Amino acid sequence: MEISKKWEKLKNNEYAFLENDVVKGVLTLEWSGLQNTATAIIHDETYKIKRKGFWKNKIQIENKNERVVLEVEVEKWYSNDWIITHEGRKYRLEIRNNSLSEYVIFEGDQEIISYGLHTNKTQIATRIKAQSKSPILFDFLLFYMFHSVSAENGADTVFLTMIA
Repeated sequence: MEISKKWEKLKNNEYAFLENDVVKGVLTLEWSGLQNTATAIIHDETYKIKRKGFWKNKIQIENKNERVVLEVEVEKWYSNDWIITHEGRKYRLEIRNNSLSEYVIFEGDQEIISYGLHTNKTQIATRIKAQSKSPILFDFLLFYMFHSVSAENGADTVFLTMIA
């Protein structure tokens, strides 16, 4: 079954995530200097997304009990590869810049979800691609990480996808 995913801007720094035009959650970005955090509400559960570490190169998603449910760490300080730990499983996040920016999450060698820039009738837009059903927290993580890239490049605030 084909799943469409998109983000819709509700108000300044607040976005709704929709799957097949049904709201699945809301993300509120809280940008202030180096303390870039976000609050996600998914199926009535509240999560906090924040950067950690001296260089702020680690990202953690905590549930309302402040338990880390997803963690992202850079594989090597000079690398574009990150390791995601979620529910005891390891995934790889790769940041590509082959013509346009793209953030891709892999399970083994299989791409499972990506957020990337593309051109749409001479305009820059953001495209979400998913190969399989991925954890919803991955969408919130990728939006949190990719939002500034998208905004900086003038991409739209509504993102669309189709599962291949």
